[in-house]
Amino acid sequence: MLHELLGIKNNRLDLRKGKASGRDPTEEEFVLSCNQDEFYEANMFEDFGTLATNMKEYLEEANRKRTSSIKIESLNDMQRVLDSMPEIKKLSGNVSKHVALTCEVSRLIEEGELMDLSLVEQEIACSTRDNRIEHFRKVMEVLQNQRVSNLQKLKLVIIYALRYENDDKIPIFIDKLKALEVSPENLGLISQVCQFAGKNSRTSDLFATKDILAMASSMLSRAMKDVPNVYTQHKPFVSTLIEHIRQQKLRETDYPYTNWRNFRDSRPVDFIVFILGGATYEEAKEINFLNRSGSGTVAFLGGSFIHNSRTFLAEMSKFGKETRESTDVKIKME
Repeated sequence: MLHELLGIKNNRLDLRKGKASGRDPTEEEFVLSCNQDEFYEANMFEDFGTLATNMKEYLEEANRKRTSSIKIESLNDMQRVLDSMPEIKKLSGNVSKHVALTCEVSRLIEEGELMDLSLVEQEIACSTRDNRIEHFRKVMEVLQNQRVSNLQKLKLVIIYALRYENDDKIPIFIDKLKALEVSPENLGLISQVCQFAGKNSRTSDLFATKDILAMASSMLSRAMKDVPNVYTQHKPFVSTLIEHIRQQKLRETDYPYTNWRNFRDSRPVDFIVFILGGATYEEAKEINFLNRSGSGTVAFLGGSFIHNSRTFLAEMSKFGKETRESTDVKIKME
């Protein structure tokens, strides 16, 4: 979420580009490291609702430590007070950092109505049946919402175009985006993403609409409330890929250099998933969850980049131009 909304670069997050006013000048750039920040390590993959609850408890803990008094009756008591000061100061500074980040994320979510937008995105991406009439209606509602940025609207149309390729409603969306002054270059991203990751380019069942077992599994998971909430329904394809590795069911046509005979009668225990072109924090979250599931196997995720949606679309822009001059997606944000 932080990388998607604010951007993390070299474990640093810069709030100086934000629009919030009245922020303390010292609270502009933060270091995020799970090796040095216990709260970040514990919550880096949590959804926003859980994060807010844990943030409240973290703040209360820091307040208790800051206001607690130690009765001084000896030199040893004085030493304990002195020894605890750096810890309390460190905890207080860390709390300030995470409060600032949480408040900024909350502001962006509220201003852009991102919770409602996320719900529409999840429904389109995770629905195992063709529901394009309802999805068309919801996308049109988003396109008419002045609080949602043009970039978010463009991304939603791209998701719809991937889900329902060649649908006759896609030109209607493009006309709406044109009326919002989205540039022709950015409108071209819709076809470029479909060309790069559309049905004719991918071999996997990305939306779980071809394989009967995959459809049944997806529907059963929702029926059994396996999904924590409607905002976290989507699971990246890497989870399916890892499951196939564990079961030694990778298709040889898709992965021709995989030789399961090397494992003989045993399943792979440790393996590396390296994604050329770039991985995402959502994929890292899924692998972290699978590693903690007690399955007996451990996966390591690698990639040539850590993408958010903006940097991915920038890559698609380069893909369309066959050049590496573009570094960002330029789009009218109002």
